[in-house]
Amino acid sequence: MQAGGGYFAAIDPKITPELRREGLARELISRVQRMRKESGLAVSDRISLVVDGGSDVLEAVKAHQEWIADEVLATRARRR
Repeated sequence: MQAGGGYFAAIDPKITPELRREGLARELISRVQRMRKESGLAVSDRISLVVDGGSDVLEAVKAHQEWIADEVLATRARRR
């Protein structure tokens, strides 16, 4: 905790399951974007995305399917 200038901020370092799923979704988006760039896809090219992985990754995709698809320009994003 830190106080300064009359303001006080407290940060809860606890990682909830929801935060973990969001973090995994963000990492997936980052990796797919990197793969798009490395493969030479144009910024506007659409892809079909199928994700396979551990149960935690698949849960993250299920929870954030639309967001992931929007961010990586996928016509669809689904779990295997």
